[in-house]
Amino acid sequence: MTEPSADLERSDPLLTDGVVVSMAAWLLHHRSERLSSDDRVAVLEVLDRRAEQLYDGVRELVEASGELVGRRRKDRRRIDDLESAAEHDRERIDKLESAALDAEAADLVSDARMQDLIAEVGDLRAKRDRGEVISEAKGILMRTMQISDDAAFAVLVAASQRDGVDLSTIAHRLTVSTLGSSKGSSG
Repeated sequence: MTEPSADLERSDPLLTDGVVVSMAAWLLHHRSERLSSDDRVAVLEVLDRRAEQLYDGVRELVEASGELVGRRRKDRRRIDDLESAAEHDRERIDKLESAALDAEAADLVSDARMQDLIAEVGDLRAKRDRGEVISEAKGILMRTMQISDDAAFAVLVAASQRDGVDLSTIAHRLTVSTLGSSKGSSG
């Protein structure tokens, strides 16, 4: 008689571990009276080896799944770190863009303010120059007509209104004509 353990191990490759274990358990349970004690021991050894192989396979799967879970957690942490870094970069970009826009706006405001100041200085210079011309014209009227400062100013205002010309223009004409005639008389 052939050894049952050898027969079980050489069995059809279609027999999976579960089928072999089931068959061996069935043999032990239902046919144990026909099996010799050596055959029973051989069947139990095959069952032990198969169970050990199954246990080793399950342990390897558990270890592999543990490694996969560990890698997955590590990858998740790395992804979280990258997402966090990307968010930080987006915030930094937003701040830099905002600062650039603020600086650009400040430059525009500064440029506009500078233009306003230049215009204001020009206006103030023109007013000063008109004031100087008016003061000079009043001085000429005060000397030639022997009148007060207020009276000389009133004469200039009356001439401006009569001719429909700006007060500084009347004053300028008076100073130019007086300077021109004094140059001609002294020459």
